[in-house]
Amino acid sequence: MRHHRNFSLPDVFHSTYRMLRLLLADDSQPVRLAIKSLLQRLAPEWEICGETPEAEEAVRMAEELRPEVILIDLSISGSKGLWIAKTLKERVPFSRSILISEQNPAILARLEAESGFVCLAKTQLASALVPALRGATKTP
Repeated sequence: MRHHRNFSLPDVFHSTYRMLRLLLADDSQPVRLAIKSLLQRLAPEWEICGETPEAEEAVRMAEELRPEVILIDLSISGSKGLWIAKTLKERVPFSRSILISEQNPAILARLEAESGFVCLAKTQLASALVPALRGATKTP
């Protein structure tokens, strides 16, 4: 006689084995370092495949590295974050862009509704970044 147990594995277990590649595009080195530190703590299996402080370089790197997600500072290179996201939607359609900013969350919510891109306040990254990244990589 065989005994079978049905184990239900928590969502955390499944995410542990899913590799996610990210590109960071933010002109603030301290912000890039903080994001890397946060992700090392909360999702060490995810790889930051590149980072850049320049808008045009972000587009080139995304085309070359083909990450699943690109985190883009809205004000990179003088407010070119939305331009990067729109450009990459055409050039690298399999990647998902998430815009991050120091702007008020209410303003970002309006931008998200108008643009269709996920927008996060930098002040909320500690609690909102990992769920946003997981959501960005789900297939509809």
